[in-house]
Amino acid sequence: MPVIQEYNAPTNLGLQTNDRAVDAKGIAARQVSRLTNEAASEVTSLGQRVGGTIAQVGNYAQDYEAHQEIRNGAAGLTQATAAKQ
Repeated sequence: MPVIQEYNAPTNLGLQTNDRAVDAKGIAARQVSRLTNEAASEVTSLGQRVGGTIAQVGNYAQDYEAHQEIRNGAAGLTQATAAKQ
């Protein structure tokens, strides 16, 4: 069986842990979170605008039908009145 020799780095190399990498990851995560929230807000706003437009088109169609019924009723009433004279 081979013998694996252990290696330990000398303690006097002057290597120190650096918190900048941890801080950078935190900053990046906050940035991604902010951008995701902005995107979600824009999608919500778009959905509300589309929904409002659909409702407005529905109201226009309903008003058109109501006016058509009024117009047809008025024409029928006029013909009936003319026929009685």
